Amino acid sequence: MTEKHFWPRAGAFIFDYFLASLIAFALVLPFMAPERHGLRLSIGVLQMQKCYQVTSLPQSVLDLVPSSRIDRARYCEQFVFGIPNGQKVTVRYDVTQTTRGPLTTGRYNGLTVAVDTDGHPIQTISPQAFLAWTIFMLGTVALHVRGRSSPGKALIGLRVEGQGCRLCRELRRLGLFWMFSLLAILFGLLPRETVSGFLNWLSFPAIFWLMVILLAIPFAYYILPFILWQGAAPWDKATGFRVVKTAESPADVTSQ
Repeated sequence: MTEKHFWPRAGAFIFDYFLASLIAFALVLPFMAPERHGLRLSIGVLQMQKCYQVTSLPQSVLDLVPSSRIDRARYCEQFVFGIPNGQKVTVRYDVTQTTRGPLTTGRYNGLTVAVDTDGHPIQTISPQAFLAWTIFMLGTVALHVRGRSSPGKALIGLRVEGQGCRLCRELRRLGLFWMFSLLAILFGLLPRETVSGFLNWLSFPAIFWLMVILLAIPFAYYILPFILWQGAAPWDKATGFRVVKTAESPADVTSQ
């Protein structure tokens, strides 16, 4: 039976995505000008914010808040790896408190909107994740055409064997991430009023179950097949490929 190579494959995947992310970061960075337009870097691990309370807001921001009961507002400058990444305003409104005996609980609604240097709302776009998955997918295909493994697989000692449509394999393997990153861009391009209304319309149970579904789909597609192993990952089985150790010969793979 073909070995899973789960952890080596996972390590190669993370390494390859990291390289693709660095390339995407380098492509987006020269066009960054958060004070003039809405091109933003994707949220990174080393994200920092410099925030302070504000006592007044532009009318263009107030028009987006579906209530006049504003409790407080914060203006934040954002940085990714120390690079300025634009500004945002966070508004907290409709604060209610409930006291039951010694316990007091609070509840409030919130709104966060990207703004320019004058505090007016702007439309933003963060193409970095979409570029990273596109580079990851097409770069892997290009290396395979040249008879080479991806950097991550080459580093860990794996290779993809077989004859078939390599682009089809990568679309099946990475298409879900690619689609989610594209949907994130399209969602960000919706009118601010639409996004604000949709988020305010969602209840906590709806948000909870939406998050459960969004986590369950990748788990069912990427993790569960390795638990219920049937000799190949779904994207390999569907396209005629398999992942083997670099030291293995075709004869060794056939005998597994």
